[in-house]
Amino acid sequence: MVQSNFNLDTIQFSIAFTDGDGDLNRLEDNLGAKIIITDLRTNALYDRFLLPNIPSSGKVTGEMFVRLFSTCCVFPDNIPPCSINEKYPTNELALQIVLQDGSGNNSNKIETPPIMLLCK
Repeated sequence: MVQSNFNLDTIQFSIAFTDGDGDLNRLEDNLGAKIIITDLRTNALYDRFLLPNIPSSGKVTGEMFVRLFSTCCVFPDNIPPCSINEKYPTNELALQIVLQDGSGNNSNKIETPPIMLLCK
C-alpha cells in the first residue's frame, strides 16, 4: 500500500470465523459485535467495525471481507509520520484482528503477515 492519511489506497482481506454457541451478534445495551483492528507498530487502534446482523440459531460459520484504507509510515528519530524520507523508503505494517461479540467476549487474536507500506 502507498502511505496516505487521505484514504488513497486500500487493502482487502478475509476473516473466516466459527461461532460455536451462536451468540456472535447478541446485543446487550445496544452494543453489537465488533471487529477490532490494532496497528502492531504502535499498539494503537487502527480501525473498528460493527458486524452486520448475523441471524443464528446455534453454530455459525462464515467468512467476512474487510477493506482498510492506508495509513502513514511510522519512522524512528522523531521524523513525523507520513513524511517522505529517503532513508526510510518502506515501512512494514502488521495488524492484530479480534472479533468481539455483543457481550464483550473476544475471539482468538490473529495477526496479518507484514504489509509493505511505500513511504514515498
